[in-house]
Amino acid sequence: MDLSLLHGMDDTLRAIANIIQLIHQAVDEAVPVRFLRKTATPWWNHSLTLAKQSVKRADRRACLYPTEANQEDSQYKHSKWLIIVRNAKTAYRSHQLETTTTRTVWKTVKHHNTHHKPLPPLDGKSDFQGKCDVLQKALFPNTTQRTPLPPNLLTSKKDLRHPTSKITASEVELAFTYLKYGASGGPDNISYDTLRRFNQAAPHLLPPLFTACLRYATHPPEWKTANCVIIPKPGKKSYSDPKSYCPISLQSCFGKLLESIVAKRLSQTALLCGATHPLQMGAQPENSAIDVLLRTITPIANSISKKKTTNQTPTRPAVLTHNLEGAFNKVNPSTLLEIMDQRQMPVYLTKWVAAFNTARKMAFGFDQQSEEPKPYECGLPQGSPISLILFLIYSNTMLEKQQHQTDSIDTSYVDDICMVQLSHTVSEANNNLEERTERYLKNGVYLGLTFATSKTDLLYCLPRTSRDKSKSLSSHPPLRVLGTTIPAKQQIRYLGVFIDESLMFKYHATMAACDTGVVGCNGSVGRDE
Repeated sequence: MDLSLLHGMDDTLRAIANIIQLIHQAVDEAVPVRFLRKTATPWWNHSLTLAKQSVKRADRRACLYPTEANQEDSQYKHSKWLIIVRNAKTAYRSHQLETTTTRTVWKTVKHHNTHHKPLPPLDGKSDFQGKCDVLQKALFPNTTQRTPLPPNLLTSKKDLRHPTSKITASEVELAFTYLKYGASGGPDNISYDTLRRFNQAAPHLLPPLFTACLRYATHPPEWKTANCVIIPKPGKKSYSDPKSYCPISLQSCFGKLLESIVAKRLSQTALLCGATHPLQMGAQPENSAIDVLLRTITPIANSISKKKTTNQTPTRPAVLTHNLEGAFNKVNPSTLLEIMDQRQMPVYLTKWVAAFNTARKMAFGFDQQSEEPKPYECGLPQGSPISLILFLIYSNTMLEKQQHQTDSIDTSYVDDICMVQLSHTVSEANNNLEERTERYLKNGVYLGLTFATSKTDLLYCLPRTSRDKSKSLSSHPPLRVLGTTIPAKQQIRYLGVFIDESLMFKYHATMAACDTGVVGCNGSVGRDE
């Protein structure tokens, strides 16, 4: 099979269908058919087996001979059985905590509720299809009505509109090393492990096939159909609001393999042409959430370490954190293509992204039910390897700074933005933060992006021994975002870390200790001497 001779989209689609069929035939012949067995419960023991047998015998007697004594005995055995199960789970968890190591402690304390909970009524809809309609309307709003981007709104650092470059075997091999094995196989039921073995057996097939996909802007309909599962967001007051859930798209692993290769190319070219900024973390090479925190905390620490002098008062940092409302679900595919075009990104990547975002389908699945796939025309599929970098390209249009000043630092991790302002007074800091926020919101009008004011936090940082720490936070001048007054706090949470006004991190240490169950949550883990 020589895939280097493919010409046009139709040939590419036929080749993909033939390879998928070939993989399924190979799996059917090579993998023995076996019945799935229920995995053993780790907290189960022999005494539970005996107790369960006793419950079954009591139920059988109460069914065959429904006397009052037999029924009472059955109820007693059931209540006793529940107590035994609860004690067994508690003992198993205590044993885990006692025997855990520094390497496994976080995995050990991460306790999930595995019991299935049906979704409550959403916006008054209690039937399955009604819930699906509410979720799609709330989580994937129609973005076809939009404000077009003004011509030449964006600039490019480098013109990269060059012809298609072939996908090499090394790119495919590298993509396999970063895949999350064990992920859902998607509608075609082909797993990453199956694809890896297929590539080992025929390493000459995937590179020319993926090259043809890019050359002819091809992404098969099967790869654009997703099963959408709904994950409850932790800490929400009510789960009757559809926005209390996060949609995760389970797509074809075959398609996600190509998407991961394209994502790496997009990440590299976006930095070169200025479509993304190095301080935009996430989906960027050689950075992580830790890098974001270091770039945020370092200027704060340097500023509060400076002491007052008789001639000059040092600047003090004010920190304002934002969250982009809707994020992935608010991305307009047409606007995204305009951004890539104005940034002068490679034409073959722009055309492939257009094919990727066209005619997508999605089927919600929850409460042990699933609907038929339905088309949707907005947003990026959460769960796709390419969605992160596409969102960074999209949101950078809103967050791009025209002038780089030393007293204002912006960092972001996907949809979480942190703005640090170094100023001599609180009023000056508030004015600068409001101006920067308004400038971002003005750019966001073209993209349909805005900040969620309910998640906006404000922090004024001071040295540990500053006399100003005794002042009430309510005495500071107000800071307003989108008509909402943002109150200052003693500590804010950014990327999972509680940042306090003097960078002591005592509150963060207390909360971390509470999560591990090491100490109680009624006080700090230490005290100042």
